[in-house]
Amino acid sequence: MKFPVSKIEPVQAKLEMGALDKPALEVSFKRFEIPMQNSAGAHALLFDAPLSANFISLPCVDLGVLQTQSFGYPVNPAEGYIDASVYFEDVHNPVDITNLEFGPLVDGRLKLTVVSRWLMSYEGTAFDDFDLVFSVSLGD
Repeated sequence: MKFPVSKIEPVQAKLEMGALDKPALEVSFKRFEIPMQNSAGAHALLFDAPLSANFISLPCVDLGVLQTQSFGYPVNPAEGYIDASVYFEDVHNPVDITNLEFGPLVDGRLKLTVVSRWLMSYEGTAFDDFDLVFSVSLGD
């Protein structure tokens, strides 16, 4: 089943030092419901969890240093991949992030563009995997 990708709307992101002194990224999305139908009747699935990305290979978390730079990453399980997932349908669905592009810093904020593949079938949800490129505001 196709995931309603058009409903995914990034709201904000934060980048900070996480576990093992490696950068971590969290992207929040506008919550939405996905209408579903099964033998028990109609119901809705709520999408309301952030994307969490850990162990990111970046030189720092200083946006002034990162601005206007782009970083590429391999997919899991290759060395250097970003450990990312989104919690949906009671499981952590892996997300392969293959590129992070930081825009220019303006008034303490910048646009972060994320190139990703969401592996919704990995944990057995009813949804197909999909590619998603999105931009989100990052900063103070």
